[in-house]
Amino acid sequence: MKRSAVGNVFLTTAAAVIWMAAEAPAQAQSAATIANAPRAQSEDKHFVKPIQLGFTKLVVEDIDGMSKFYRALCGFEEEERGDAKIGGHPIREVHFRSDPPGTGTFTLTKFLDARRPITQAIILGFIAPNMNQFVERALKAGATLVEPVTSQPEHGVKFAFVKDIEGNLIELVELL
Repeated sequence: MKRSAVGNVFLTTAAAVIWMAAEAPAQAQSAATIANAPRAQSEDKHFVKPIQLGFTKLVVEDIDGMSKFYRALCGFEEEERGDAKIGGHPIREVHFRSDPPGTGTFTLTKFLDARRPITQAIILGFIAPNMNQFVERALKAGATLVEPVTSQPEHGVKFAFVKDIEGNLIELVELL
């Protein structure tokens, strides 16, 4: 379902067209035509098929306090905690159970050897069917490699970390 923003209210496409019909009839016809038009496939030979945004990681200072906050605010349940490294920096993570299972997940990440970096407060997580091709595509688009492809069959994943062109961290994951 497509959504349109009107002020601070989000409306479905149908509701937006009804609202616009009352407020601005000429624009309503145009919006209805655009909203219902089929998505055109790019004729560009470099067209990239969209991939799944699989998870979001919020980088925090107080991992226990933030875990308590999100459990109270959203009713999240902790699924697991673990330690790892990103670009040689030790981290601690709290993973919350996704509900329903298989939907995007939410993770709190604490860098253990540094304060929370302002430009890397969120880590976007993309799930790709072929890790090596996705890393190659990221680097061609201007990304910087932070952590090379690492296989963790015990967790059922391969992963890598890159920074986008503004320095934001992106974790790339392939499910094994």
